Amino acid sequence: MREQSSPATHAQVQESINTLNRNCFDMKNPEMELIFVYNADSGFFNIIKDGLHKIVSPSTYQCNLCALTYGTVRMKDKWKAFIDKLEVPSEFLHRDEFLRMLETHPHNIVDAKFPAIFLRKGEKISLFITQQEINKCKTLNDLMNLIDRELRALMVSQQQKP
Repeated sequence: MREQSSPATHAQVQESINTLNRNCFDMKNPEMELIFVYNADSGFFNIIKDGLHKIVSPSTYQCNLCALTYGTVRMKDKWKAFIDKLEVPSEFLHRDEFLRMLETHPHNIVDAKFPAIFLRKGEKISLFITQQEINKCKTLNDLMNLIDRELRALMVSQQQKP
């Protein structure tokens, strides 16, 4: 005769789901991070110059990542909320800061074009979303949908690994 088990509580079911999610794709792993790189250099004068360029001639501004995610002087609330909800830690760097970072991390990046989004797994950095893909985005929603789609694809590929 087969032994009957008692029904699982909501907390037990939720813990099982959480364990399964952690085992299949641990996005909260601090060893994985998205690195957003602007097509602009750091420094006070560069920031002022870029801000003015965005106001005076937005159609010729060279950083679509910044144009979509920032207003005149600060990050858009909708973008900040999106980033805060991602289960992958995120870092935002200017082009020169990122290039300095590459000097100390293994990577397969050759002739990087910015803006772009990179994925750091452990110490290795690789291209995650290209300049071309970001520049195709016409709205902030387009960019957020692109990131969501690529993260889902990453999750599927992680689940398929033995």
